[in-house]
Amino acid sequence: MRRALLLACVLAAACGSTDPCAGVSGTCVALTADGSLIIDQLLVLLSGATQGSRATTPSRLISLPQTVALQLGTVTDGQLEIQVVALAGGNVIGRGSGDATVALGQRAQTTVEIAAVGATLDGDGGDGDSEGESCANIPGLVAYFPLDSESTDHSGNGHDLQLTNTHYAGGKLGQALSFNGTTSSALVGGSALALTGRTFCAWIEVAPRMSAGEPLFTGGQGAIGETYGLQASIPSGTNCTAPASSLFVDPGSGCHAGSIVAPVAAFTYVCYAHAASGQVTLFVDSAVQNVSIPLTPFDLTSLTLGNNVLGFPSTAPAFTGTIDSVSIWNRALSSSEMDLLYANGAGCRVRP
Repeated sequence: MRRALLLACVLAAACGSTDPCAGVSGTCVALTADGSLIIDQLLVLLSGATQGSRATTPSRLISLPQTVALQLGTVTDGQLEIQVVALAGGNVIGRGSGDATVALGQRAQTTVEIAAVGATLDGDGGDGDSEGESCANIPGLVAYFPLDSESTDHSGNGHDLQLTNTHYAGGKLGQALSFNGTTSSALVGGSALALTGRTFCAWIEVAPRMSAGEPLFTGGQGAIGETYGLQASIPSGTNCTAPASSLFVDPGSGCHAGSIVAPVAAFTYVCYAHAASGQVTLFVDSAVQNVSIPLTPFDLTSLTLGNNVLGFPSTAPAFTGTIDSVSIWNRALSSSEMDLLYANGAGCRVRP
């Protein structure tokens, strides 16, 4: 995937000109974030002509509207899709989206209206649970489980979970599903749907333990399929040589691991985006790493959360900890799209 070099110059006046793109070489977009919010940072996520990139403005208190210059280093002629997240104190307080037509080496300008939202890290009155915000504009969703004391698929596709030996506990966005490390599982139900390209995302809080890895998403039948998991905090009795707490994928022939890790005993947002080409993007709280693993097609209804149903030796029988706000997609999401779901740590409800 080509990624654009993207630089943001905040405020036309701060850049020494009424034209925010003045003095910027190459392709530049003058983006006006319109609205009435007082913020300290803007996160700009781009896709389309740039094939996925992001920029964050320097942190300082400003009021909207404001204009930023986006310098694009790698770009193709065409439509640029723009999503803007407004932050204050690390919390998401506003969002907006728009587009611009860009051409290599040319200037473009656009305005994005920033609407206030209620997504804060402690948005329900102080108990630490975030209710999040809907981000329903990312295509390809096939199942979504908020797991707020029920196992219903909120995507509208009818893939409700079939639960075994799980219970509900406090989560990142309300309630979450707790797994006991030995016999717990959550099988995706509904009608058959082949998953070629795919993405699995969830908020997880994994408990420390000495064991093989922790299974998060396992799909397939018999010994044919793939497990998407993370290494135990103290690895023991496993054929996986991944670093402690790191994300990995096991297609049945041993794990393919990255070096990014999920902290123990803290809610962390993780995604596995597996393209038909075999590229897997591992995502942990905005940290991204790519590994290459041939994709084994399997059906959505063979997918189990939190259980090693395929019996691969890289993982323990079941996940130990809690899993929240699970989303399943029928394509490999870009890192920019996964950033939108992460929402700078505030979390984002994919569906109400």
